[in-house]
Amino acid sequence: MRSDRPRSFWKTAADRFVHDWAAMLGLVLVVLIIVLCLAAPLLTDQDPAKLDVEARYQAPSAEHILGTDRLGRDMFARLLYGGRETLKITFSAMVLALIFGGAIGIAAGVFGGTADLLILTHEHFDHIWFLEQLRDRLEIPVIACSLCSERIQDIKANLSNISDLLYYFKTGIVREGKSPSFTCREADITFDDSYEMDWRGHHLRMQRLPGHSPASTVIWLDESHVFSGDYLILEEKEITRLKGGSTEDYENIARPVLEQIPDGTWICPGHGSMYEKGQQDE
Repeated sequence: MRSDRPRSFWKTAADRFVHDWAAMLGLVLVVLIIVLCLAAPLLTDQDPAKLDVEARYQAPSAEHILGTDRLGRDMFARLLYGGRETLKITFSAMVLALIFGGAIGIAAGVFGGTADLLILTHEHFDHIWFLEQLRDRLEIPVIACSLCSERIQDIKANLSNISDLLYYFKTGIVREGKSPSFTCREADITFDDSYEMDWRGHHLRMQRLPGHSPASTVIWLDESHVFSGDYLILEEKEITRLKGGSTEDYENIARPVLEQIPDGTWICPGHGSMYEKGQQDE
């Protein structure tokens, strides 16, 4: 069934988690380990620190379920009580991370300013999945080339109608259930081939460079950072075989521009890590 808007992040994550048998098995094992460690006093009356040199290296028995170590200590008790200590350390680290991470996050939210606009590099579903949620929550404009604005409103053009198939080709994993097709509203600010603007003391330049898709757009920030969308991804060849893509457009239009980006420019692709051009092979 077609949905006008994509599902929320948490609902999507929960659906995928519960349908992933490996993830569910991992959850069961983690919960089981935690329960066993917390119930250690009820499961054994052995002292994990008690030495008994006369009982060294004993095999598993009714008295010592997992046997004893080289100092005669009960291995089952040491396993359970050691797990309790690990849980204490883990919980303490989590609490500290929440306290300090939360403080830093609050400071960033208070003093770091707010988002002013959303700029699209192209129309494919994996780049616009939560676009509508962001628009509604932040109430900020979306900028895109005219062709991108048109294609995000079409499930065939944004490829959301075959997202599960593309995921299978990329990972070899068959998803349980079917991801919904979706569309987004048209962009608030559109341009044909290029657009420039000043933003918070910086200069933004956007240029449509078809190839990966007919609406592929590359964004320059102060000519020092380039947001390349699905171009210039480390250790990946440029993909032009998807619907609307064109090897001819890439070779004749996009590639010459991308090759002119000078060394030392920071490349921020739509997938993978950012890197400094000219330094990625060192």
